[in-house]
Amino acid sequence: MKLTGIAAAVGFAVVMAGCLDFEEAKTCNTDSDCLEGRVCDLAKKVCAAGTRDAGFVSDAGEPRRDGAEGDVPSAPDSGEDVGFDVGVDSGADVSYPSDVSDASDDAADAGFDTGDDTGTPDAGEDTGAPDTGEDAGVPDAGADTGTTDAGCVPDCTGKECGDNGCGGSCGGCGSPPASTCPDANTIREYNPVGSCAVDQCAYLYNDRTCQYGCANGKCNNCTPDCAGKTCGLDGCGGSCGNCTTCLYVCDTGVCAAAHQAFSACDTGDVWWFDSCSVKEELKTDCTAGQVCYNNACCTPGCAGKCGGASDGCTGTCSDPCSGNGTCAAGACTCATGYTGASCNSCDSGYTGYPTCVDDPCLPDPCNGHASSCDSGTGVCTCATGYTG
Repeated sequence: MKLTGIAAAVGFAVVMAGCLDFEEAKTCNTDSDCLEGRVCDLAKKVCAAGTRDAGFVSDAGEPRRDGAEGDVPSAPDSGEDVGFDVGVDSGADVSYPSDVSDASDDAADAGFDTGDDTGTPDAGEDTGAPDTGEDAGVPDAGADTGTTDAGCVPDCTGKECGDNGCGGSCGGCGSPPASTCPDANTIREYNPVGSCAVDQCAYLYNDRTCQYGCANGKCNNCTPDCAGKTCGLDGCGGSCGNCTTCLYVCDTGVCAAAHQAFSACDTGDVWWFDSCSVKEELKTDCTAGQVCYNNACCTPGCAGKCGGASDGCTGTCSDPCSGNGTCAAGACTCATGYTGASCNSCDSGYTGYPTCVDDPCLPDPCNGHASSCDSGTGVCTCATGYTG
């Protein structure tokens, strides 16, 4: 049976120049793997016609290149692969059994090496070793090895970042400027990572106020000072202590009572007191007729008020009717026998205030002829010339 082609590892078939015996295409590791009359080409790992002796030559008359002792090595293919390998040969060229001529090998190479060699051996044929004297895995002259072209020189002149012109980088933006003091009380701090714009690094910054001032890119430190103080600030934003109870005023670092904290009535007048209730100085001197009421001088008033009503200060109004009448809206209605705005006198025909009773001398019981009439008894003292 004859083969018309050999399947390549890259998935396509090439028609071989000439025909091969099937047995000659059989793979092997030793001579015992081949039929009688054939030996194992140890370099190609395929069975080939011939015998293994000192003058071992294939039946095609071509010197063998199987590497066995006494074999005659073959000269490298002349002109193979020239102009075909445009990529990097990996050493995995197509190879054939020994009885295929160099011309056939050349034709096969020319058919397979149509672009960059992939480094994958031809299926069932090459074992990864290059053809003797042919492509030894060394890149063809001018082939791209994946490294930067020797002709490109990186250029980062005047650049902090960005492309160096050869596909590399001139650096990243991870070195921000040092902090500065734009004024005596402000510090400017830059973000640790910046951005690249037109080959230069730009960094965002944040300004914050230094409580104790800024110098040389740093906020000044502060030492608390509470010498001689029991309260107040320590000079660094802290406290030297707090005032308690009535001494709640911090006066130059010392707790003290508050001056004139409140006013109150005392001895009929209005006085100032400190926060510990110690009387200080007179606030208001109340005049005669006034009383101190609700921390102020007050003048009582009962006009138009009935008994029991407030006098507007600290007392109540007395009965305006003197107990001899009734009060309504400050006006008195006197009882019988009494008269006056305050019902404080006896009405006509009555006598004996404050207990007003009928007057026995009224009407005149003496008929006008008495020198006097006893209002208690009604007895007349007759005038001279009269009796009775």
